[in-house]
Amino acid sequence: MNLQNNASSKMSSAWVPFGPNELPPSFEPSSHGMGRINCVTFHPTDSNIMYVGVAQGGIWKTTNAGQTFTPIGDNLPIIRISDIAIDPNNTNTLYASVGDYAYLGVALNTDG
Repeated sequence: MNLQNNASSKMSSAWVPFGPNELPPSFEPSSHGMGRINCVTFHPTDSNIMYVGVAQGGIWKTTNAGQTFTPIGDNLPIIRISDIAIDPNNTNTLYASVGDYAYLGVALNTDG
């Protein structure tokens, strides 16, 4: 593996940091109020649509390539999302894996 070529290919990516640039105050030194994204699933035919599964925030959908997001899983009994799949035969159907590896061994009844 040529590390120099590998590094230069990463630098040519179209992805750039968007923010936030400052951490919000936090009582826990490690969190600062930031969430953790567990998965991103891209629509197979529309590049403007993608779904994001969040560790404790449900499923979020964008229809404008990430400019804005809308929560679509607020009525799920568990909002810890670990994976999302789009049905290849019907792209209006999503499959979500609920649960989060960080909470293995924690009782499901604590989610209300």
